Amino acid sequence: MTVQGQIARTELGVETVVVLPADTDVGDAGTSSASRQTWISGGAVQSVCAAVRERLLEMATGVFGEPVEMLRLEDGVVVSGLVRVVEIACAQDVERR
Repeated sequence: MTVQGQIARTELGVETVVVLPADTDVGDAGTSSASRQTWISGGAVQSVCAAVRERLLEMATGVFGEPVEMLRLEDGVVVSGLVRVVEIACAQDVERR
């Protein structure tokens, strides 16, 4: 789970990420170990975090009128140029909208 947290922190531009254990009571998908597990689950984490990042930036464009291309996530906040636009409260806020 360390690698998954590192991938999420990189994609989301935050310092702290909590990775919850997965529910493994869904059946057997075969052996998963080392680099194979990193490739499969790491790719999934990266994909989901990229989607969350894009959703956050889209929400910020609606609030502040900045084009998404001008925004980025940095240290837990949405940034446009050198100006901090909005702090990210928590991931649940994205899900609620």
